[in-house]
Amino acid sequence: RIELRRPQSQRVKSFNREFLERSRRFTLQSRKRFCLECTVSSNEHEYFKHLERDIEKAYSSAAAESEYWFTHVEGKIPHELYGTFFRNGPALFEVGGVHVNHPFDGDGMIVSIAFKDGRAFLRNRFVQTEEYQREQAAGKRLYRNVFGTQRSGGWINNMFDVRQKNLANTNVIFWGKRLLALWEASQPYRMDPTNLRTLGLDLLDGILRKGNIFGTGLERIDGLVGSGTGASAHMHIEHSSNRLLAFNSQITPG
Repeated sequence: RIELRRPQSQRVKSFNREFLERSRRFTLQSRKRFCLECTVSSNEHEYFKHLERDIEKAYSSAAAESEYWFTHVEGKIPHELYGTFFRNGPALFEVGGVHVNHPFDGDGMIVSIAFKDGRAFLRNRFVQTEEYQREQAAGKRLYRNVFGTQRSGGWINNMFDVRQKNLANTNVIFWGKRLLALWEASQPYRMDPTNLRTLGLDLLDGILRKGNIFGTGLERIDGLVGSGTGASAHMHIEHSSNRLLAFNSQITPG
């Protein structure tokens, strides 16, 4: 068993209390619904205190991009272990002090842990999508997200806006010397596996088309208005042939 711990100086921001309260109520309701004998014990307050702490830790914005060697290891890292482990997930849950409506609307961050000579090195970087960079420059939310987060300006600014922010926060794969950050409703972003620098959209050698996945279903019209095709975030590598298996998507009327 190996457990890696980050330096204690690394801190994360607090997640919004509204989400914690909804999670607390949902957990209590679920327990009452699905338990055959479910009563609120005298330790219920302590239970939710620990629940709040765990949820707050899991859904807190990353304080910064980091890179460091692990200085404390429980167990021993085998010297034979060599390579890099990549993970992806939402890591930024607010823009301009305004929180997202759901954790899945957070901006994606790639984390890599490289193993060599019995040591481990961590690096994390936000996926620098075009939308992420625009919102960081503006200091406010400019795009709607699929899990209910709205752009700034109220319902008037959101009513007819069908644009979506490429969150690049769902999955990451390394295939064909490409490190790809994936999200269900748009195109992959390619990253440099050595330093996690964002290289830009990857259209998989022309299989995908850049743009919003909302379209008419008519290829010529969609090409004129800039509608694109998205790629599945859960691609599968068929190792016997080293082929990448996936499907693309587009939302059309009817």
